[in-house]
Amino acid sequence: EEFDSLIESFSLLQFDPDQIRDIMRISVACMHALNVTFTAPSADESELVGTNPHLQKFLTLMGVERDELRDTVCFFEMLVGGRDKQRRNQSKANAEKGMEALIKSIYSA
Repeated sequence: EEFDSLIESFSLLQFDPDQIRDIMRISVACMHALNVTFTAPSADESELVGTNPHLQKFLTLMGVERDELRDTVCFFEMLVGGRDKQRRNQSKANAEKGMEALIKSIYSA
C-alpha cells in the first residue's frame, strides 16, 4: 500500500517510468552498500568480502565491476616526488569509511 502511494506520488510529480526506476535502483543499491563488508588480511590492508550477497547486488544495481569498487575503497594513490604515483592499501577501517563516503556521495548527487 505504501509502495503504491510512493509510485503514485512520483507520477503526480510527473516523473516518467525510467526516472522512477532509476531512483528506486539507486536507493536499493545504497541500502545494499550499507551491508557490504570488509576483511583485514593485516592491520594496514583491506579486502571486500566476496561471499557477502549484498556486494554482488550493489555491483549489479550500480553497473560496477568488483575490481573497480575494490580499487576505489581498498586502495589509495599518493604522489611521490611530485610525479610518481604509488598505490597503497587502505586499512579495513579506512575502507569502511570510504564506502560510507561513496554512499553519501551517491545519495546526495
